[in-house]
Amino acid sequence: MTTIEENIIKMHHTCALRNNASSEVIKIMAQLGKPFNDAVAAGLLTMGGIHAPVEEAQQEFSVFRNSGKLSEDIDKHPGFGSAWYKNQPDPVIEEFFNSLPDTCDEGAELLGQVEEYTDAVQRMYEKFIYPNAGLATAIANIALKRHPSMGMGLVIQGRVAAWEELYIMNYQYRGF
Repeated sequence: MTTIEENIIKMHHTCALRNNASSEVIKIMAQLGKPFNDAVAAGLLTMGGIHAPVEEAQQEFSVFRNSGKLSEDIDKHPGFGSAWYKNQPDPVIEEFFNSLPDTCDEGAELLGQVEEYTDAVQRMYEKFIYPNAGLATAIANIALKRHPSMGMGLVIQGRVAAWEELYIMNYQYRGF
């Protein structure tokens, strides 16, 4: 049996191997011959806002969880939408969500709340958008009883190993 931490790290490792903003920056830095630590720093700077809004996703989910209502003063709910899967759930994210009942005490309750939240977001925007890695990480962070600002730590743990792989595949020695 795996833990919620293992599952969220596995999810992020898989997501990091896709062509997303942070992973593309890692590849570019490697192609430029920059040190790995510089590449990781640059990759991390892409996160937040549009790419990996984990803290914001946790805050918005918590509003819904506590009130049963969506915030109406924002244009897009963080933690929803995918560049890879349109009008359907991302199977990597779904695998994580479906593991919740087996990996944490309140997993079944959280899964039900995610389903209600997804329905509410879809009704509000009148389109089939589904949770992404940002919301999945926020849910893991809630289950682990961590402050919203600490969710990015789960992202980093899952992505660094994948970023190493991408860096090594793309590294270009520039020499003198």
